[in-house]
Amino acid sequence: MNEDPLPPIARSPFGEIFDAMGRSANGGIVLPRCGDCGAWIYPVQNFCRRCLGENLHEERIAEALGTLVSWTRLQTSLEPWFRDRMPWDIGLVRLDAGPNVIAHLGEGLERRIGERARVVTVKDAADRCVFVALDPSRDVPGGRTLMLEDFVVAASPMTRDEAAD
Repeated sequence: MNEDPLPPIARSPFGEIFDAMGRSANGGIVLPRCGDCGAWIYPVQNFCRRCLGENLHEERIAEALGTLVSWTRLQTSLEPWFRDRMPWDIGLVRLDAGPNVIAHLGEGLERRIGERARVVTVKDAADRCVFVALDPSRDVPGGRTLMLEDFVVAASPMTRDEAAD
């Protein structure tokens, strides 16, 4: 077994595109947008799901604020890096700008449907770009590469009562 496991590295060609866009996010997020109908393209792909157009361009959402619409706590993983850090919270955030994105839930963000969140692009230990949802009042440091472990720590295991809510 690898002594120092990394997050999963394998990515589709679209994952590679997502990484390239994420590197230019500068604390916000960058996603493709259709130049024909204006739809956001997430998950990233090479055509618009709404109009099937291929006239896509990258657009930065500098202040990626939104609402947590769903979340879950992962209790187990086949990936060694995540398995060593379980449990792990992820959620779906509906951004005010329009798209819904899946993000790791950062430390300090209330795990409650309807909670406001700020989504930022960070790098994980494998140097891949991922989204993290944070409490919008939390300061996000500028001028340096943001890392996943700066914001996300393993969650506390849920009690039976919490899981029933």
